[in-house]
Amino acid sequence: MPLPREILEAIGEDIAKAEAVLADLQDVVSDMRLSGMATEREDAALDKQEDKLRSLKVFYERQKTKSL
Repeated sequence: MPLPREILEAIGEDIAKAEAVLADLQDVVSDMRLSGMATEREDAALDKQEDKLRSLKVFYERQKTKSL
């Protein structure tokens, strides 16, 4: 059973916001790296968040397809 349309729209908006925040964080970490700071911990945290976001996007797309 697919999720209601309102919930799917909210998830879609949240995904867009998360992508924007993740892009900003990647820029900050990149600046840190270019300044010579160690970023291994930040890189690992970003990778973990990217994986979670990717999973959420797959779930969202599958639910969106089912609701059509």
